[in-house]
Amino acid sequence: MKEDGVYPYVTRLRVIPVTLALAVMGLLVALGQVKDSVRAGPGGMRLLPGYLHEREMGIDTCPGKIWKPAGPEIGYDIGFFAADAAHVLATQPGVAWSKTQDTGRSTIAVTMTRGRYLGITVTSKAHSDKAGFVIQNATDEALADALLMIMTYDPDKGCRF
Repeated sequence: MKEDGVYPYVTRLRVIPVTLALAVMGLLVALGQVKDSVRAGPGGMRLLPGYLHEREMGIDTCPGKIWKPAGPEIGYDIGFFAADAAHVLATQPGVAWSKTQDTGRSTIAVTMTRGRYLGITVTSKAHSDKAGFVIQNATDEALADALLMIMTYDPDKGCRF
């Protein structure tokens, strides 16, 4: 039945795209605000004051970085196919030391090179996912910051934030 020369379903069809467009725009604005305010790292990591977190695009892993403006940068890669950062550094020339510790829930491997590269790999025993963290050319304070933050990583959360 026509109302003012227009079928009612045609009017409803016009409203749906407008409503959908407004919903998508609201979601995009909200996501932009969330990205700017993220202060937690992967696996529920608690970041120290001044550090920022950025997730990057990965195909089969969850890569990203944690950094401080004008300061150190910690790169990470998480997932079943993630690189074993500590083992990769341990096989390169110039290794200062390499250690491994079993925590019950995970295995943690740490490797330091003479060139001040630190690689840490946390391997979950529950699902075999790995989290590899690398910090390059780090000062002692930057290494301490990295260790304090990485110690809060929960291997059971993995890529979840």
